[in-house]
Amino acid sequence: MRAQFKAIDARPAKKVAEAKARSKRKMIEKLYRKAATTKKPEREYVVAKKGVQVKVGKGKVLVDPRMEKKDARKHE
Repeated sequence: MRAQFKAIDARPAKKVAEAKARSKRKMIEKLYRKAATTKKPEREYVVAKKGVQVKVGKGKVLVDPRMEKKDARKHE
């Protein structure tokens, strides 16, 4: 009987195996999440001025001068 119990104790418990599987699944999810996130391209804000033509293309955003003032006040 003792030999049987020793054999049972030597085997990994079902709960331990489940816990290991859960942690492995979380690690895989974390890796996929990290791979899925892509960096957004940086935007350059160009302040519109009277009589000055600026080419607005990829990565550039034309903004109103009032917006610049509002941002400046926010950072004070």
